[in-house]
Amino acid sequence: MKRSTVSGGPYTTVGSPSATSFTNTGLTNGTTYFYVVTAVNASGESGNSSQVSATPQAVVPAPPTGLTASPNKPGRLSLRWTQSVTPGVTQNGIYRRTNPGSYPASPTATIPSNTAYQDNGLTRGAPYCYVVTAISGAGSSAQSNESCGTPK
Repeated sequence: MKRSTVSGGPYTTVGSPSATSFTNTGLTNGTTYFYVVTAVNASGESGNSSQVSATPQAVVPAPPTGLTASPNKPGRLSLRWTQSVTPGVTQNGIYRRTNPGSYPASPTATIPSNTAYQDNGLTRGAPYCYVVTAISGAGSSAQSNESCGTPK
């Protein structure tokens, strides 16, 4: 198995699979790679097969889990969650809605990758609900579980 980042080569050998499939790891997402296969036996090496190409894509993160919203001071709710298990998360999107109500299309707040957030300036005694997303270069995860709380 030979690979290049230039169509037509030059190619570098990246593996010697004995099966009819090969998994190439350690690649850069968004980079196109070109592959050819040769056969090798006691008589030598065949010419290159037809070239094929593949471009690995970044994986959108898994959502955060275990979100809780708890009152801790007047007009404030404390949010805590377990971060996405997907590497490369750089930010979290915090979505807030009143109860009843619907979530906004864009995050209420976007914070550096973290597992806690204090939502201040809330109306005391009014219920609020939250979901959190994990954000990486590949995009935004699905929403976490929902958690609701009422500030003191």
